[in-house]
Amino acid sequence: MHTLLSTIRAYEMMTPSADVAIRPRMGRKLRWPERVMAKLAAGTLERIAAVLEKGEERTAFLREAIEREIERREAAGRRKPEKRKHRR
Repeated sequence: MHTLLSTIRAYEMMTPSADVAIRPRMGRKLRWPERVMAKLAAGTLERIAAVLEKGEERTAFLREAIEREIERREAAGRRKPEKRKHRR
């Protein structure tokens, strides 16, 4: 009987009640809410580590590199597109 009560209490503790489900989330707002998992070529992380400045985080480096590339491509999109030869 004791085991059954312990199991029921443990289940109740793990099951969110209605008031928990609607309670606002506490803590600070997520600064980087979007996440991505990427597979990189062998040796890429070593190359990144080699160029990081002292105290610089790898994730900050990746964020900045991605942002620069997006801005570069957006700027290129605003320019008049070059005419490309069509392959046949």
